[in-house]
Amino acid sequence: MVKLGAIYLNGGEFAGHRYLSRAYVDLAQERGYELGSLGKKGTYGKGGMAGQMLFYSLADHMAFAWHGFGEEDSNGLRIAVTEKLTETV
Repeated sequence: MVKLGAIYLNGGEFAGHRYLSRAYVDLAQERGYELGSLGKKGTYGKGGMAGQMLFYSLADHMAFAWHGFGEEDSNGLRIAVTEKLTETV
């Protein structure tokens, strides 16, 4: 799952292969396709049905994800991470 974040971070490429066009990546980030903006410029995320989460930050050049066993299991972690990533420094 974190590979999707890495693909977006790298303009549609991962490990030397192009998976998404640069134009699509730019459009997806601009319009909020698939991944939504989290408030801090260049920070995006997407949640899954059972507590899975994917975040990536263009400014920090990082992506991370976790799997959950239900929304209640990861809700506190999601809130803490979202708050940290959307802080303005």
